[in-house]
Amino acid sequence: MKLLGHVLLAEDNGVNREIVRLHLQASGLRVTEAWEGGQAVAAAMAERFDLILMDLEMPGMDGPEAIRRIRALGGHNATVPIMALTAHGREAALALLASCGVEHYLTKPVGAGDLLARIAQLMALPSR
Repeated sequence: MKLLGHVLLAEDNGVNREIVRLHLQASGLRVTEAWEGGQAVAAAMAERFDLILMDLEMPGMDGPEAIRRIRALGGHNATVPIMALTAHGREAALALLASCGVEHYLTKPVGAGDLLARIAQLMALPSR
């Protein structure tokens, strides 16, 4: 599947981040990486993204707080689709997502097919 766009990938686990980055790049996406929420917010202040992938549990600033701050920034990234990546089960993930206003998530471990299919769907949606 070929995709075009720029993705912010916020994930504290280096192995998980590398696997997801490789899948994204192989599909044609440009990737900016962050390994904690504060870095993700800084990247969202500096660059325009077509999609943000956010781990929910990271050291320092966690994913839900980073998402709230990115949404509060205004501009393009305030409305860009955000998909959470989580190791939590469905119930816990839904509660965390509701707290920060994100409807889209995948449970880890994330398979390449599921990841890229969901990204294609999200990138086709109009901005919020």
